[in-house]
Amino acid sequence: SVDEYSDEDFVLEILTLGMTIEWLQPQVDSLNYTLAMVGGKEEKMMQNHYKPMQERLKNLKTEQNKMIRDYGYMYNSYIKGGT
Repeated sequence: SVDEYSDEDFVLEILTLGMTIEWLQPQVDSLNYTLAMVGGKEEKMMQNHYKPMQERLKNLKTEQNKMIRDYGYMYNSYIKGGT
């Protein structure tokens, strides 16, 4: 534990990211967000909302993992030689 306020802020940030990830995951997986296609000789993609959502989800998961990793590294009493 660093101090009460730092720990509280960290937990709130992690929970916020986690809630965002959990909200976005079903939308990425949903059939409602499949690609709109126009059939014919050459199929053309009219709208692609899936790819940006997929990238956003990946970035959020990476950001959350890095926050947890960095917080543990920065406030590690064993590395600092503290109590």
